[in-house]
Amino acid sequence: PQSPKGPTLEGEVLHVAQRYDEAIVAYDRALSRQQAGQIAIKRFVARNAAGAGDEALAELEAWSKAHDDDAFAHAALGDLL
Repeated sequence: PQSPKGPTLEGEVLHVAQRYDEAIVAYDRALSRQQAGQIAIKRFVARNAAGAGDEALAELEAWSKAHDDDAFAHAALGDLL
């Protein structure tokens, strides 16, 4: 499988540039390569910054439920609630 590192880094750069919608697309590509809580959290932050906070939180909650072994995502969600 392809590494998620490239699209994750791209998403981080786009996020810093405040190009949130493009960052979300990059994070989606990264998640398609590896289902990782760290990437899901980065995607949540970008969605929230893009003004879709409620949707972002619902998506993160769904991620957490679907990946019940992902302690990182559970901890991040716990901090948000």
